[in-house]
Amino acid sequence: MIKEQLLIAKTWKNTWVLGRLLRISVMFLPHLSNTKIYKYIETNKLYSFK
Repeated sequence: MIKEQLLIAKTWKNTWVLGRLLRISVMFLPHLSNTKIYKYIETNKLYSFK
């Protein structure tokens, strides 16, 4: 029971951190769209989906 609660707390914290990172990345997306790194990631995504 305690182990399960700890696991839930851990995953909740991880999802919260991921959510924060997602929000930050969404905020910086307009800035990244002009960079070569973003274009590189986009092309890699396109290739991985094919």
